Amino acid sequence: MASMKYCDKHNQVGFLKKPEESTGFAEIVDFLKGSYIRYALTHNPTIHDSLVKQFWQTATASTLVDGTLELRATIDSLEYIITEASVRSKLVDPTP
Repeated sequence: MASMKYCDKHNQVGFLKKPEESTGFAEIVDFLKGSYIRYALTHNPTIHDSLVKQFWQTATASTLVDGTLELRATIDSLEYIITEASVRSKLVDPTP
């Protein structure tokens, strides 16, 4: 299992604006605005830094027998398992 590490740049919100200085970037912004991941990029929830640090202090990455990649972490004594399927389901329906 790989060891994970906290980074101050995690959990930053993206601003999908088209800069005049960057040609070609407008197409990427248009794609992201039309994509189902827009909510994940632009929603600004309150995230407590202590919870994020707990996540990265305990996070491990592993590959299951079927090839599925997963992250496991413990926050406030509760274990969380994150897979691509769980992330995709939340991007499609962001309600808890």
